[in-house]
Amino acid sequence: MVTGAWHAEVDAVMASGTVPRLPLLFNRDWQSGMGSSVALGVSAMAESCSEILILLADQPLVTPEDCRQLLTADKLADICCAEYSGNWGVPALFRSATFASLMQLKGQQGLKIAQ
Repeated sequence: MVTGAWHAEVDAVMASGTVPRLPLLFNRDWQSGMGSSVALGVSAMAESCSEILILLADQPLVTPEDCRQLLTADKLADICCAEYSGNWGVPALFRSATFASLMQLKGQQGLKIAQ
């Protein structure tokens, strides 16, 4: 889990046992935008994963079933993502062929460039 402004608070809640403890990566450059957080998270996981599922904290209505659908989607596609209101977006599954591009994201550059 990549954190930024709320890192200390997220860490405290996890330490309290209220929610399951996950590895946290603090993005020191969080103020620059989502791109730096995605690049940090992918860089940390790329060597040990063939797929990365990216979700955002401000989407509480995303269900485990939504994630399962992405994980079982088209196995030939490098990117599988949600569609809502006529737009593609997160949650999204990225396969290893996209990792190098994702690790180059910076600042406000979001995932739309990966499409």
